[in-house]
Amino acid sequence: MTQKNSNARMIQLEIANINLLERIKKGQVNFMKKKITAILMVILIGIMAAGCGQQQKTEQTAGTEESASQDIFAMDTYMSVTAYGVDAESAVSDAIAEIERLDALLSTVQTILRANKLLIERVFDYAHAGEIAVIRKYGQLLEERYQEDGIYVKAYIPKDIYARLSF
Repeated sequence: MTQKNSNARMIQLEIANINLLERIKKGQVNFMKKKITAILMVILIGIMAAGCGQQQKTEQTAGTEESASQDIFAMDTYMSVTAYGVDAESAVSDAIAEIERLDALLSTVQTILRANKLLIERVFDYAHAGEIAVIRKYGQLLEERYQEDGIYVKAYIPKDIYARLSF
């Protein structure tokens, strides 16, 4: 190939590139966009289908696993403990033991905290309703009920707060 032919070929390629660029600018060549969009859609659908297949497999194996369950009442709450897997029964037993340990600990802490408190049950007339805010702030309000003659309150309050309340 001579220098003249090589230069002519390069000129033709440049003209073809310029024509292609002009067509792209005019919007006449959008097949590349369509092709890329189609490829991305196929990839996306493949990923979604693979994810659904994995989830179905997980759900199927979960149904065949060993499970154990036990109900318990502790910490003033009804609970149902359920475990799945190879040692499900052991896991439930361990969880129940831990719940019972924490319940006993909570009871002990409540006993200690209530050692310096008094249990009161009283009806405050509506003129002294602001004293209930003091009980809420420093004590433990167990029950509050609005009645015709005033507000019935059952609460644990510190001994020093008891002296400040008007009885």
